[in-house]
Amino acid sequence: MEYRLIEDAGYWIKYNTPEDSRLLASSFRQLAFYSERITYNVNEVDDFDEFIKENKISYLIWDTYYASPSHFSDLCKNYTLVKIFNDGYGKVKIYETSYDLCLSMSKF
Repeated sequence: MEYRLIEDAGYWIKYNTPEDSRLLASSFRQLAFYSERITYNVNEVDDFDEFIKENKISYLIWDTYYASPSHFSDLCKNYTLVKIFNDGYGKVKIYETSYDLCLSMSKF
């Protein structure tokens, strides 16, 4: 199986997001490598909303390559879809949590 879309998504994150962005994904090892961002394993999270806030998660990455909790895709729908990678065999979606925006607005 080709995981090219994970690589593409990781590089997109690397070049299009702040260096201190934190990710939550099922393909966490690969995304951490390509994006050079702190990346957490979605399969080790029980309470997504709490985890996102406590760990300052900036982006959620959903993909068709690795199993993730079924409710993770539902959770992603609550956030802003910023990028899709699709080659007909697999799909990767990147969602922004707006954590950075909320943090900057709390300074006012």
